[in-house]
Order: sequence, then C-alpha cells, then structure tokens
Amino acid sequence: MKVIFVAALITLLVGCSNPMSEQQDKPSQPNPDAPITLDITEIENQVAELYQDIDAAFDESFVAGIDFVIANNYPGAFDPAALQECAFAKEPFLGDNVTGGLPRTETLKLIPDWVGRDSGAADWLLAGKTISGDVYEFDLEVDLEIITGQIVVEDGQVFLLYGWCDDQRN
Repeated sequence: MKVIFVAALITLLVGCSNPMSEQQDKPSQPNPDAPITLDITEIENQVAELYQDIDAAFDESFVAGIDFVIANNYPGAFDPAALQECAFAKEPFLGDNVTGGLPRTETLKLIPDWVGRDSGAADWLLAGKTISGDVYEFDLEVDLEIITGQIVVEDGQVFLLYGWCDDQRN
C-alpha cells in the first residue's frame, strides 16, 4: 500500500511543475502587435532600392512610373487622380529620361513632430496634418540639381512623399 501511495505521489509531483520555471525556460516570443522598427542602415538601403525601382518603372514607361509612385506613396498623402492628372499634363515637357533622382541616403535626417506643409498643390492631402510614421528628409539629386526629398518610415516599410502637382501659391 505504501508503494502505491509513493508511486502515486511521485507521479503527481512529476506531473505538476513550477509554472515560473517553465516560463523562464521558454524563449521569449515577439509581440506580433509591436511595430517593426528599422535602423538607419536599413532605411538607407530601402530608400536607395525604392528610387532604383522608380527609375526602373519609368524605364518601362511613363505610365508604369506614375503607377509605381502612386502605389508607393504614403497612404493618404496624395490624391491619386490629381497626381496622375498633373503628371500626364507634364509628360510632353519631360523628355524620355524621367527619373526619380538619386537619393543621397547619407543625408537622411529624422524630422521630429512633422506636420504637412501648407500647399495649394491639387494632389497634396496632408496640409497641416500629422501622420503616424516617421518622416525623414534627405538630399535628392535630380538633373544635377539638389532638392529636398522626403520619405515616411512606418512599421518597417519606407513610403514615398512624392507629388507631381505644383504648389499654386507660388
């Protein structure tokens, strides 16, 4: 009888374990709801690749280039129909070598507390608004001229802020 009792007690004790020791033994699992963050090197690489892809799309055709820009712009930043209309109005004056430009990724700079600039551009939808992503500015070389480019990094993805309509206030 003692043997059965000891065997039952051992079985019971082996079956029960300390839940704290089990939690400590398990590797921590990533939180699927946590935002994905990128380090600056990853951002630089994604920006360089994004602008190479813009050029590849424009090499295919003007329509493919505009479609690429629209598809890769930060969601809600631009009115796609207005952007497309402005782009097609400019197409006859642009020549055959349309390019997104050459981003100087080493100049990427986080713009804290970014607010969309006021603009009369028909395609721009973020005037006076903030967004959930981080906005970075950088030097962008286009036809031997240096202009300021902007991208948005949100949840591990880089988006364009790339419009085609001119600011009507100028």
